Amino acid sequence: MNPTTIAAHSLLALAVLSCGAAPGPPPATPQGEVAPAPPAAPTPPPDYGIQETTSLEKTSTGRTHPAESGADLARACDAGDFERCQELGTRERAGMGMPVDMELARRHYKRGCEGKNVPACSDLGMLEIEGKGGPKDEVHGAKLIEQSCTDGNVPGCVNLAHLLVEGHGLPVDPARALSLLRAACDANNAGACNDLGVVYASGMAGVTADAGRARALFERACRGGSKDGCEDLKELGK
Repeated sequence: MNPTTIAAHSLLALAVLSCGAAPGPPPATPQGEVAPAPPAAPTPPPDYGIQETTSLEKTSTGRTHPAESGADLARACDAGDFERCQELGTRERAGMGMPVDMELARRHYKRGCEGKNVPACSDLGMLEIEGKGGPKDEVHGAKLIEQSCTDGNVPGCVNLAHLLVEGHGLPVDPARALSLLRAACDANNAGACNDLGVVYASGMAGVTADAGRARALFERACRGGSKDGCEDLKELGK
């Protein structure tokens, strides 16, 4: 087993690992002087491991609209069908049957959220945190995601766990993050099960390493459709 390889699949793992190891001292020159620090690498675009709350085939309430075009969804959204506003935003965000357009996605998520569609609020929150389709606002985005979790949106709870580990818009709280992931995994969220598997495989965040429990979580995640879960299960057997 290579816990480092397994951890590389998980934002949660990377965040916790980065908090646990302090950087070493800068190398000394032959004369005993401290060498100047190398120039900082360019900061990559943020990626917070977002979980989509819906897909083209299935909406958050379980109803399907596969035959509806983007124009159909737009008309329904304009008429006050806020579930379809959220689905339209997801298509625009992912480029499903239409060009990727983060600004439109954010606009439709906002309309859905204003209409009390809980998944739309979670999705809007992530776009605000990432600064996609409009201004970046981590604090407001985190509030939207936290409220969506409180209102029962399981992917929103997983996203909230990631924010609590990274400290985006909220204080860092690994214990609460783990509690949210456990609850989400119990609710059959495959991504949450995989994140927990990484924690148990690597023994982080105050959790004792347990390869057997990690394997069971990776198997559950893989069966639930998590590609990372399947990959981590293979790594665990090496």
